[in-house]
Amino acid sequence: MIIEKIKWVIANSVENLYPGISIQINLEIPPEGFGDFSTTIPLKLAKILKKPPIKIAEEISQNIKSDIFQSIQISKPGYLNFLLSLDTYKEFLVSLEKDKEKYFYKKPNDKKVQIEFVSANPTGPLHVGNGRGGIIGDVLANLLKTQGFEVEKEYYVNDAGSKIDSFAESIFYYYLLDCDIKTNFPEDGYKGDYIKDIAKKIFNESGKRFSKMVKKNAIEQIKEVGKNFMINDIKLSLEAFGINFDSWFYETTLYKNEEIQKTLNIFKNTPYTYTSDNAIWFKSTSFGDDKDRVLVRGSGEPTYTLTDATYHRNKWERGFHKVIDIWGADHFGHITPMKALIQGMGLPKDFLDIIIYQIVHLFEDGKEVMMSKHTGSFVTLDELIEEVGKDAARIFFLLKSADTHLNFDVNLAKSRTIENPVYYMQYTFARLTNIFKEGIKRGIKYEGIARAESLKLNKEERNILNSLIFVEELLNKVSNDYSVSKIPFATLELAQKINAFYQKHKVLQAGKLTQQRLALVNTSLITLSLLFDVMGIKKIEKM
Repeated sequence: MIIEKIKWVIANSVENLYPGISIQINLEIPPEGFGDFSTTIPLKLAKILKKPPIKIAEEISQNIKSDIFQSIQISKPGYLNFLLSLDTYKEFLVSLEKDKEKYFYKKPNDKKVQIEFVSANPTGPLHVGNGRGGIIGDVLANLLKTQGFEVEKEYYVNDAGSKIDSFAESIFYYYLLDCDIKTNFPEDGYKGDYIKDIAKKIFNESGKRFSKMVKKNAIEQIKEVGKNFMINDIKLSLEAFGINFDSWFYETTLYKNEEIQKTLNIFKNTPYTYTSDNAIWFKSTSFGDDKDRVLVRGSGEPTYTLTDATYHRNKWERGFHKVIDIWGADHFGHITPMKALIQGMGLPKDFLDIIIYQIVHLFEDGKEVMMSKHTGSFVTLDELIEEVGKDAARIFFLLKSADTHLNFDVNLAKSRTIENPVYYMQYTFARLTNIFKEGIKRGIKYEGIARAESLKLNKEERNILNSLIFVEELLNKVSNDYSVSKIPFATLELAQKINAFYQKHKVLQAGKLTQQRLALVNTSLITLSLLFDVMGIKKIEKM
């Protein structure tokens, strides 16, 4: 892989010049006029070596002996800028054409990663906020698989506690109304039409059977029916959004298997618990939290804190090397306590990473959409997908980094113009596909890059190739910082470079350069195909 080779050459030079110094090599595509790739390594080394970065850049440049580069330039205050050789580009084209999308895949690293996301309570349909968390998790999972990780996507079903109890009581209330029995509506009950639909379904299938049972037993059975109804509804919504989970983990299993008690015993065997007012406390402040946390209430009932700790201990025991939780902004205050619990159980500090995503605001016709047109309450994920389509929904959720608020422009997402990012990406893919179809009509067959004559690259071709090569580095960076929003922007930038080239240069009527340019089209399609797979959007061959 080209990026890997460039980094190795730079790292080898640094080691030769400054033995014992280990530093992470970074590469970027610089502004026009500063080579094909650049690094700020001299600036980083200047702080360590106490030398001017320009001097370090000169030393590294003079020490590098590699035919990967045509030339190496230095620019202030200490950048190293590399111009790749034509042979390097040829090597890349041949390798990408041979391995296709797998060119960008790293070898398996035997590390298991679990990503837990969405995990909305099974008490109602998914809303647009759940959709944002869903796409972050799904795209990150797709990307990590390209980097050699074994990835499992998990949905944690909160099927224990007061919310699911209120959900069941609400269904029972409307079920009794269908049985012509009037009761008091439960405090903190759910009033959505979907609750009435579930109640009606139960009544149609079971008649008045539950109304004749002991109330507690009836509600328990209705809870199971209602939970299963909602989980099936959630699965259908996620499937329509292009998300399929590998595992559905139910909170109730933690109680059935005495996992809660096992976790409590682990905490009790550490110096980080104490008893106060008959409650068992965890010394969360020992790990940077602002206050200690209750594990078991004075009544003997375990808290969500203990349940969450148990769930994450269960993940560790399932053999995951890293777990990534994706939470909504309302869970921000849980980050420090959760990480404290991890350390309190004796698990590695870096076992858990948490991604927080901010609120989604929907806009249509210039106005914020506060409520659903159909239900009068929150806008569901199903409604958004029906309105703009799966691909547009996925891409628009990715257009901002997770830590910033997202304004979702419904009108733009529905438009079939190049201003719509997903339309532009898919239009570019279709345009490239059509070049091969048109070539067949004209009797021009692509024979492979190996059959092309010596490369003669213009500025636009180098720009495209640099972006194709840099996808290797892009995937590596996002696998480390989880910034999945970089993927659509890199895809858009590549699409823009491709279309700029196509507007200026011919492909099928390029004479001796035709095979070279068809190779560029082919490798661009391969790379776009990979990026589309990571983002989970459709490859459209005709528009």
